[in-house]
Amino acid sequence: MTDLKEHQNEDMKFLATIFLLTLSMTLFSQNVENYQWRKRVVIVYTSDIHSDVYRNQIADLISDMPSWEERKLVLIQVSQNQYKMGTDEDASWQDIEHKDFWARAQKLKDPFTFELIGLDGGSKYVSNHFLPREQLFALIDGMPMRKAELRGKND
Repeated sequence: MTDLKEHQNEDMKFLATIFLLTLSMTLFSQNVENYQWRKRVVIVYTSDIHSDVYRNQIADLISDMPSWEERKLVLIQVSQNQYKMGTDEDASWQDIEHKDFWARAQKLKDPFTFELIGLDGGSKYVSNHFLPREQLFALIDGMPMRKAELRGKND
């Protein structure tokens, strides 16, 4: 009977370990696929967080948050091997060594890249130049899913 209890305890420990590993992987593996069908993702990659183009891009993007919410947008900032989620300037940079968008960033050779990922998870726009938020919003508003969202609001 003691062997059975020891075996059950080992099984429970194993299951608890698997659960915790799965939970931590879920919590700490923020990736673009997590947003599919729920959010559009703007990823701003930079090799220098102090560069004018990067700082101007982020400042411009976050200056109109109601438009972000309306368009179901989320921001991911990527620099070197780190990332920052959202628009909080005081948010800390996190290690992205094992994140899927780090693989994307490594393919980019430019010191600055702007990428828009659509609700379907596909890359919709990539540029190595500053993109004014008005142009971003116009690009999104011209997408079929966004047009359907707008029609649904007006019905």
